[in-house]
Amino acid sequence: MHELFEHRRTIGYDRLDTKQFDSKIEFARKTFERFSISAVHQEHYSGNICVFIQRMSGVDLKEITKAIPLSYVVHSYLILLESFTRAILAREAITGTPGAVSVVIDLDGLNVADFLNPMSASVKVARLALKVWADYFSETIIKVYIVNPPALLSVMWQVIRLVMDKKTQSRVTFIDKPSDLLNHLSEKVVPECYGGARRDDSGYADPPETACRRARRVTPQQYYDVDELWRRHGFERMPLKITTISIKGKHTFEVKKKCERDGQSLVWHFMVNGDVEFEVIRIEDDSETVMWPKITLTTLKSPEQGAIICKCGEYRLRFINPSDTWLPLKVHYIAELNKI
Repeated sequence: MHELFEHRRTIGYDRLDTKQFDSKIEFARKTFERFSISAVHQEHYSGNICVFIQRMSGVDLKEITKAIPLSYVVHSYLILLESFTRAILAREAITGTPGAVSVVIDLDGLNVADFLNPMSASVKVARLALKVWADYFSETIIKVYIVNPPALLSVMWQVIRLVMDKKTQSRVTFIDKPSDLLNHLSEKVVPECYGGARRDDSGYADPPETACRRARRVTPQQYYDVDELWRRHGFERMPLKITTISIKGKHTFEVKKKCERDGQSLVWHFMVNGDVEFEVIRIEDDSETVMWPKITLTTLKSPEQGAIICKCGEYRLRFINPSDTWLPLKVHYIAELNKI
């Protein structure tokens, strides 16, 4: 839970209203717009259960990884869980009884073939995003309803085992017909398109009867620009010199940088060939302060990049190989302080 609190503090969403999460936080905005989801601000309850909806129609995970780093999705799922937590606490304050969350996932439009290879981009995105649920929210998400599953459920279970931990798997319920959701949830939280009464006429949902926004499609013009972040922090472009290192399983590697002037930007870029735990810390008087929160991520079509504004002192980019296999993790990185 300490890492979760550090995530809230360093990103700053502990000080935001949930209605601002997908507008005030840049990576959350760039992530949520690519997915067909109900509003991030939660206010729909079936009894004491908050109900969130995600549709796969129009969502191409392979293309999304060309537009944003995978870490954007992981960070955004943590922010989504903050919204769930606040919704549960608000409901519990009214009813005086424990609350929880149920998630409805509509697989209509999903290309199941993209998920049959455990090394595919789609599987890696889903696995690391759902790892957030397993690590921090496993006791609160009590049901995952799968709507419009493929005809061969054995194939779907093969996919589920690739992306979900066993505890989350045990909470999956397949819905034969969308209207059968009414056997599990109250009519007011089930979208009209499934036979319920829920719709969103705020202008967010498209169409309103789905209660979900329409996913913004990725075009080649929107593919990730590796130079943009560096230019924003005073560089002409991304530096060309890349350092490559190997990290053994369960080992740590740190890149140390000394900030000489308050206000300097520490900018980083890296690619990895597997899962890595990454964070940025500041060292002062033998104590550590988290400056960029630790998450587990990997890199796919887009590199991992980020930047923080520093004050004088020592900073460390920390890479941890969480694997216990004999194969080392390869990291190709750049880390520079700008000149001001």
